[in-house]
Amino acid sequence: MIIQHNIAAINSYRNLGINQSGLNKNLEKLSSGYKINRAGDDAAGLAISESMRSQINGLNQAAKNAQDAIGLIQTAEGALTEVHSMLQRLTTLASQSANGTYNTVARGNLQSEVTELLKEIDRIANNTDFNGIKPLAATGGAGKMTFQIGPSAAETITVNSQAMTASGIQAAVFQDAVDRSGLADGSTYYFKVGNNKDQASGALALEVGENKYLSATGTVTADFTAIVKMGSDGKATGTAANEKLRTPADQKMQSANVASALLPSMNISGTSTVVANAAIDTINAAINAVSSYRAKLGAAQNRLEHTVNNLKVTSENITSAESRIRDTDMADEITAFTKNNILLQASQSMLAQSNSVPQSILSLLQ
Repeated sequence: MIIQHNIAAINSYRNLGINQSGLNKNLEKLSSGYKINRAGDDAAGLAISESMRSQINGLNQAAKNAQDAIGLIQTAEGALTEVHSMLQRLTTLASQSANGTYNTVARGNLQSEVTELLKEIDRIANNTDFNGIKPLAATGGAGKMTFQIGPSAAETITVNSQAMTASGIQAAVFQDAVDRSGLADGSTYYFKVGNNKDQASGALALEVGENKYLSATGTVTADFTAIVKMGSDGKATGTAANEKLRTPADQKMQSANVASALLPSMNISGTSTVVANAAIDTINAAINAVSSYRAKLGAAQNRLEHTVNNLKVTSENITSAESRIRDTDMADEITAFTKNNILLQASQSMLAQSNSVPQSILSLLQ
């Protein structure tokens, strides 16, 4: 028997420390709800968990972004519902004005309402606002609306906005114009008249919209008068102007400007039904333009709604995976806590017993 080193007590004390440390970890995991509270608990698990948390946060924010985008689209589409209603009213007024039973005064009264409706279309378009964004305004609008719908920078959805003022709707009617003749918009073209010719003619045909053709035929005669002829699919009013350039050869140039009936300046008044009939075609084209834009907004909204659902499902699945890595299994941890608590109490008892063993040596001295 020795008294300098009580090996039994040292062993009991060591196990007491182990059991105390295990019990402390059990208490930490049970109180925090996480089985990984520091890198030392599971270095690889912590790294994977943090990466997943970053992805989850990005997905959750992307879902919120998509929901905000849906709100913006719904705001714009709601305003366009009223614009559609006013365009339908304009159709009614134009049809009324086209009736031969109306006189100039009656058509003037109808024109007053037309003017106010066009002003209201502009007001709605310029004042429809979502968090400072004006998706329907002619100026200061959203332009391209880009929505972040994923945790990475490349995951975006872009919706091209259109001005839905009266002039913006008119522009939308012609936005798909295609130059079929190889003529560039805004360019100047010259037609040479041969020597000793009293007249010459040329024709241009441009597609200015789907299945709509604008035909212009200019004839230069001896007195330099331009005749502008429109195709059967279009109606227009225009002016012709002669411009003479005095040169040694006495060269002369003829130009003509043709303006179509536009929605912003639509007029159904006057003494005849011709203008009102032209207005009906203009309004129908405007209704189609607004319908097309509303269809684009509706398609984008449906896409975003599916995007939100997908983001939520993805976030849920990744959260479940991250939970299995990091969250505490309470039943398992309580079992471990109970075990370590019993071992701790046993270690304390054994330490007390091992410390009492050297005292038995005193009996040998009696």
